[in-house]
Amino acid sequence: MNVLEIIRTATILQLCGASLSLVASSAILFMVRDSLFFSKRKASSGGGASSNRTKAKTPYRRLIVGLSISDVLQSLALVVGPFVPPKGTPQSPWAIGNTASCDAFGFIMLAGNMAVPMYSFALSIYYYCRVKYKMPNDVFFNKVEKKLHFTIAIFVVVVCFAALFTESLNAIPTGSACQVSSIPVGCRDNPNYECTRGTEAVVPFVWINMSVSFFCLIGIIVMMVLLCWNIVFRQNVTSGLNRRSTSNLRMGTTGSNDPQEEVAHEGWFRRRLVNSIALLTIFQDQRGDETEAMYLSRIYMAQMLLQCTYYVLSYICTFMFTWVMSGYYISGNAPPVWILCPLALFYSFGGALNILVFTRPKVHTLRIRYTELSWVKAFWLIVKHGGEIPSEDVILNRNRSREQSRQCEEPENGEYLFCCWGMVKILVDDVSSLQADSYWQQDHESAANEEESHEEEPEEEEEEEEERSLRSYDASTITSYTKNKVHSGQLLLAIQEEEEESGVEDSVAQDQNPAQQRHEAKLAYYNRIRKMVDGEDPDFSDEH
Repeated sequence: MNVLEIIRTATILQLCGASLSLVASSAILFMVRDSLFFSKRKASSGGGASSNRTKAKTPYRRLIVGLSISDVLQSLALVVGPFVPPKGTPQSPWAIGNTASCDAFGFIMLAGNMAVPMYSFALSIYYYCRVKYKMPNDVFFNKVEKKLHFTIAIFVVVVCFAALFTESLNAIPTGSACQVSSIPVGCRDNPNYECTRGTEAVVPFVWINMSVSFFCLIGIIVMMVLLCWNIVFRQNVTSGLNRRSTSNLRMGTTGSNDPQEEVAHEGWFRRRLVNSIALLTIFQDQRGDETEAMYLSRIYMAQMLLQCTYYVLSYICTFMFTWVMSGYYISGNAPPVWILCPLALFYSFGGALNILVFTRPKVHTLRIRYTELSWVKAFWLIVKHGGEIPSEDVILNRNRSREQSRQCEEPENGEYLFCCWGMVKILVDDVSSLQADSYWQQDHESAANEEESHEEEPEEEEEEEEERSLRSYDASTITSYTKNKVHSGQLLLAIQEEEEESGVEDSVAQDQNPAQQRHEAKLAYYNRIRKMVDGEDPDFSDEH
C-alpha cells in the first residue's frame, strides 16, 4: 500500500469509529439525561427496582454527562472532518468547505480533545474522594465538583479562542480533520515554503494539547495508586478488627464459656435455631473470619476500583497514539505512515469504549439475575431503559413465548419453579415484616385446636413463646436459605419428596387447578421449614 491508500484507509476507519462513538456518547446522554439538571424527578414505572423512588443527580452521573458531551463534540468534528477543510486543499481530496467551516469544526475538535482527558481525570478524583474520605454527594458537589466544572470550562474556552484568533486551526497533514496545524503542509520544516496560516503560535498550542492529556494521565495514575493503597490498608485494618470481634462472638454472646449459662440465657429454641441455620448468614465462600457485611464492603470497594481501572484503560487506548504523533510533530520529524491507521481507529473509538465501561456494572448484574440473557440483549435493555436495570415484568414479557414453550414441554417443572419463586417472595415480604404467613398461622392454629383437649395451659404458653421467637428471628437467614435451595434445585426436590410422602395420587393432582397446587406446595414447604427449624427433619438440612 502506498501513502495515499494508507491515508484513505485511515480516513475510512476514522469515519466508522467516530460515527460509532457519536452514537454511543449520544446514548449515554440519553441514559443520564436526568442529570442534566440538578433537580429530582420521579423514575418511570418501567424502570425496574428503582421505579418507586427518585433518581438522585449524583456527581458521578454529572461528570459522565461532561465526558459524554466532550466526546460528542470530538466525534462530530471527526465525522465531518474530511469534508470541512477548504475546497482544493491538497491533503484533503474530500474537502468541500472553506476557511470558516474549518475554523468552526477545528474549534469543536480542540475543545473536545482537551475536555475528554480533563473529565476523565475528574472521574478519578470523584472515585478517590468517595473511597478515601467517604465524601457524600452533596459535599463533593459543593467542595469539588463545582470547581472542576468551572476550571475545565474556563480553560477549554480560553485555549480554543486563543487558537482561533491566532489562525492556528487548519487542516492537519493527513487532511482528515481540522485541528492545530500549519498550512501548507511542511512549511515549518522547509524554509522554502512560507506558512500562510498557523505560524509560530502553533507549537505552543500543540504543547498545551499534548500536555493536557499527558498530565491528566499522570494525575489519573496517582489517583489510582492512592486508591489502591487506601483500599488495601483499610482491608488489612478491618480484617484484624473483624478477627478479634469474631473470636469474641464465638465465645458466646453472653461473654461466658459456661454451657449452663448459655443455656439459661438463650433458651432451648434459640440455641437449636442458631445451631442449625445461623451460619447461612455468612457467605459460603468465605472460610475465614469475614462476615457478610465485611465481604460486601470489600466487594463494593473492589468494584469501584475495577470501574475506575476500566476508565483509565479506555483513556489510554484513546490517546496513546496521539501522544506519539504529537512527539513527532514537536520534534519536527515525520511520523511513520503505518501509525495513521491505529491512530484514526483508537482516537475515534473513545466514545464507544466509554459506553461499554459505563454500562458494564448494570449489564453484569442483569446477566447474573437472568442467566438466559446474552450480553447483547442485556446491553440493549440497559441502554433502552436509560442506564437502569429494567423491571422483572419487562424481562418476563420479553421471554414469555420462550417460557410458555418450556412450560408446555415440562409442565410439572415449570409449575414447581413458579411455586419456588413465589415462596421466596412470600418469605421476603412476610417474614421480614415480622408477621407470620397466613398458611403458617393456620397450620399452628389447627395443631393447637387438635391438641387443646390434651394439653395443659403451660404447654400452650410454651408454644406461643416458640412462635414469638420464630417471628422475631432475622428473616435474612430463612430468605438466604430459601434462595440457595432454589438456585441449587434442592428446593424443587424437597417439594417433590413432600408430595410423594403425602400420598397424593396423580389422578387427584390432575383434577386440581394450578392455584390449588401452588397452595398445597406452599403448605408443604412451610411444614418442611418448620420441621427443619425444630430439628425434626434431618434430611432437609444444610448438609444438602
